[in-house]
Amino acid sequence: MKRIFKRLRQTMGLVFALLIESINVITSYAYSAGVERSLPDTGDSMAIFIWILVLFVALGGIITAIIMLFHNKKK
Repeated sequence: MKRIFKRLRQTMGLVFALLIESINVITSYAYSAGVERSLPDTGDSMAIFIWILVLFVALGGIITAIIMLFHNKKK
């Protein structure tokens, strides 16, 4: 069981690092292309909240899928 959680932590760490790095690369390319950021509108905070909520749901699905893969592998 400890090995499963260790592997799960490693996998989630890699996925999280990949997400952060991809966001950094996308924004750096956007800035280098001359795209300027506009001032945030009133609805931007709600859009960010919904985006974060969807991100957490997706990460929960990934965690559940990995746990089920390891659980079904033992049978």
